[in-house]
Amino acid sequence: MSHHQKSYVGNGKIEKHANILYGKTTDFRRFVYYSQLTQATAVSMAISGHRTDMPRCSGTIYWQFNDCWPAPTWSSIDYFGNWKALHYAVRDDYRDVAIVAKTDTIGKERFFFVSDLYKGFACPITAEIYDLAGKALDTFSCNLAVINPTVQELFKIELAPYRNSNYFVRFRWKDAAGDSLTREFTHVAQPVSSPDVSDVSIQLRDIDTLERTAVIIIRNKSFVRQLWVLSQKQGVKFERNFVDLLPGRHTITIHFQEMPKLSDFQMIWL
Repeated sequence: MSHHQKSYVGNGKIEKHANILYGKTTDFRRFVYYSQLTQATAVSMAISGHRTDMPRCSGTIYWQFNDCWPAPTWSSIDYFGNWKALHYAVRDDYRDVAIVAKTDTIGKERFFFVSDLYKGFACPITAEIYDLAGKALDTFSCNLAVINPTVQELFKIELAPYRNSNYFVRFRWKDAAGDSLTREFTHVAQPVSSPDVSDVSIQLRDIDTLERTAVIIIRNKSFVRQLWVLSQKQGVKFERNFVDLLPGRHTITIHFQEMPKLSDFQMIWL
């Protein structure tokens, strides 16, 4: 990995900013984990900033997409085809009709509706606000009449009372085809404690050998931030990953090449 790091300042810069954002790395696995979160944070901030600056700037092409060998690079998909944290983020950042978080300062993000479509449609939007214990705090709704490409800030006044508190927000909206979309964000204004290992459990269920799919069930007693489920077996694709989870029961659909077993999976979180 050191030999494949072609930037002589690469690892040092990654570690510097990872330490600022997520704390001191303690081992190689956590360094890999923190580096992915740092990459996703940085590139997603740039994409959101550029998209919400329409029409002065309407987008971003990021470097780089994939790798020709196992290496510590800025790719969003690794050599084995695994999605890094960044790829899950940009999948949502690049939707034609998206909700993105614009971050001028960490912990002071604002939320924007962005549409790149040259067509008109009605778009109902709902924001559900929770504290990190899972208690519902508020719900906000609006109906946008979208005409041609547009950018609009969402619920600026309604969210203002929560700016100094930790909260979890789930946005629901519809695209031009009427399909329902969901995106979740966590606003972190105060330190968040990390759950104990005993507070988070994982199960593997509903294995379909013909379709090569299965379901991972996560149960957590307290809020889990940036949960990364990883597999020791290559060829496992996750429907979603690097997720923030309110206390409860959550499912992640996976696709596999070889039959997986529960011992193949590990979890890491902040």
